[in-house]
Amino acid sequence: MTHRTFFQENITTKEKFFSFVIVFMMFGRVYSFLGTQINIGEILLILAIPFCYKRNAPLMLGTAEKTFFLYVTYAIVSTCFLCNYFDAELFDAIIRILRNHLFYSIVIFFLVPNLARRECFEKYLVYFCFFLSSFVVLQFVSFRLFGFVLPGWIPNMQLSTGISGAELYKNTIQRLAYFDYRPCGFLLEPAHAAQSLFIGSLVTLYSKNSKNIPLAIFFSLTIFLTQSSTGVFALFYLWIFYFCSGNISIIKKGFLFFIAILILVVGSQLSFEKGNSIGRAHEAMDESTADGSAYVRIYNGLNLFYELSVPLQIIGTGQGLYKYVIGNASNNGKVDSQEYMSSFSALLFESGLLGFGLFACFFVILYKKTNLLGRMGIGGYWLMSLGCSIYASVFYVWIMALILFDKREKNIIDG
Repeated sequence: MTHRTFFQENITTKEKFFSFVIVFMMFGRVYSFLGTQINIGEILLILAIPFCYKRNAPLMLGTAEKTFFLYVTYAIVSTCFLCNYFDAELFDAIIRILRNHLFYSIVIFFLVPNLARRECFEKYLVYFCFFLSSFVVLQFVSFRLFGFVLPGWIPNMQLSTGISGAELYKNTIQRLAYFDYRPCGFLLEPAHAAQSLFIGSLVTLYSKNSKNIPLAIFFSLTIFLTQSSTGVFALFYLWIFYFCSGNISIIKKGFLFFIAILILVVGSQLSFEKGNSIGRAHEAMDESTADGSAYVRIYNGLNLFYELSVPLQIIGTGQGLYKYVIGNASNNGKVDSQEYMSSFSALLFESGLLGFGLFACFFVILYKKTNLLGRMGIGGYWLMSLGCSIYASVFYVWIMALILFDKREKNIIDG
């Protein structure tokens, strides 16, 4: 039996549906469910579980998964201890742990491997990214040629940010007086579009089942249009490693290198009135510029971490206890409390060196047990985590699904 037929045979309707739900969560996260902090994507996932659930589904926990749950256990125990230390509300911390750690851990390590199928998941993901890319390009063309901002949100629906689609559209128009227009398709912000298209590029470049170079080029060009600095850095990471791989001929490498240069030139210079993608990527890492948001996200948590006492640097400050800790930090004008931390900084700040080490060990073990797609996904996760808040998000679910599917495939082929 070949690798391809193994994953294609006996795909049930329930597996197709659950795979679709996991992909749809990226769109569903945009809208709030009845004004609560739960989004529509999460509600649809919860409703799909009884319909798609399989009896006697195996709990496939290898060394990597056990290491991750050791990290989760550490996060729970340390947070309970630190709640007492900071005289903080334990209930708020428990809610954060249940959502960010336990809920998403169950989704990633139990539901996705057992209820979804890799072939369907990659297929729907690529479709989603194609429609997203097409809409981003349409928004870009509409604004550059006609000065019209094409709305991507349902006007009367409440978004997960707490405002309506119409209000976000109004805010977008008002920002044009100070900032360049950055299309984001039908997602909340350009960074979310770039994250989605990064995974689409990863799949279309490195997946054996879904490899499609023209689509990878299309997705890559669209990332430039979003002007996401983290997306641009991640894009270089994907293509540089692809060029360095020994699986493509010299002629094909030359052709793709020409295409990459074309993407770089066209994507970064496409009529941006107030900047371009490359310039913004540089400014995003410069704390002295208005576009230095990536800088702030990385160093926001790191500056606070360095100001902690040594014991807290080792064990962390606990999950969701930021407001109890920030008042005791010296700040020194280095920390922007209005800008969220990146996942990398938040992990170090909240979990300390011990938790950070456990989390890193989880990925090191995964790296050894995956093929090229999984390894590129691991590198992409850490790269994205430097400038974005991606842990316990749909991006996290998507990329971990690809990594764990790749891990299972490697185990099957290796026997």
